[in-house]
Amino acid sequence: MATTTRVAAAATGVLLVLSALATLARAEDPYLFFEWKVTYGTKSLLGVPQKVILINGEFPGPRINCSSNNNIVDAKSASAVIRYAGSSAPPSPNMTEPPAGWAWSINQARSFRWNLTASAARPNPQGSYHYGQINITRTIKVMVSRGHIDGKLRYGFNGISHRDPETPVKLAEYFNATDGVFSYNQMGDVPPAVNGPLHVIPNVITAEFRTFIEIVFENPEKSIDSLHVDGYAFFGVGMGPGKWSPEVRKTYNLLDTVSRHTIQVYPRSWTAIMLTFDNAGMWSVHSNIWERYYLGEQFYISVVSPARSLRDEYNMPDNALRCGKVVGLPLPPSYAPAR
Repeated sequence: MATTTRVAAAATGVLLVLSALATLARAEDPYLFFEWKVTYGTKSLLGVPQKVILINGEFPGPRINCSSNNNIVDAKSASAVIRYAGSSAPPSPNMTEPPAGWAWSINQARSFRWNLTASAARPNPQGSYHYGQINITRTIKVMVSRGHIDGKLRYGFNGISHRDPETPVKLAEYFNATDGVFSYNQMGDVPPAVNGPLHVIPNVITAEFRTFIEIVFENPEKSIDSLHVDGYAFFGVGMGPGKWSPEVRKTYNLLDTVSRHTIQVYPRSWTAIMLTFDNAGMWSVHSNIWERYYLGEQFYISVVSPARSLRDEYNMPDNALRCGKVVGLPLPPSYAPAR
């Protein structure tokens, strides 16, 4: 009889513990609430001041984790409601789902057009410059490269990861002192057939003055890239998924695309631009993503005017600072006045 009583008491105790745990589980609020103040600020992430988004005055913002069955899971995506200061209105109950993937974004990018019906004379609204009717003299196809050198991550184009030499490339070229600083055209016009190791060297190619060139960027990475051309504006004529081929030229916008200096290259996609190299000097083509830019995703394009005329390029000021190999060298002959 005593044994039966002890078993019954033990069973009753277990039920009470389980009941208490269930009550605690039901009482826990399954939601977490955050109050964020989103502002802009300046941070030097890679030694260069740049604008960033601050959350509660901090960058980067707070890390959000969720727990389930004592397992911590990183939140890969989350929904948020953004309100104006002082507003407490709830969101619409019929909010549409955001578009999935990035195909919608590439279609949106293709939709930007130049309004040919405004700010020009008729019946020639585009003016005298029809970029779609100019013969392409050269196609440069560059693919984003990534690899490790001595255990360190590097980026580049066509197997070349750019490294700034001690003497700036334009300074060395201006003084005709490129020997030992860099060699031209180490990067080819097409990616290498076999993906080999990256070569970390100054990456400078040449382009003939006033030629019309097509440049194709391919991004095999899983994340978007943003590329900037520092030298003159270009026409972003096309973009699409997969690899570029000459057949996709039939999809180019050769009429009313927008001239720009920066363009996106979507993950595992291509982007094509056209431009005239009528601005003599040293052009820079590089990623706008600071990590990639800093780690070598860059190349220069040397454009030299055979006329050596002030119409095309200015002389370097006499009081310009010099460094590296050109320290103490005499100034080269001045460019001739424009005729």
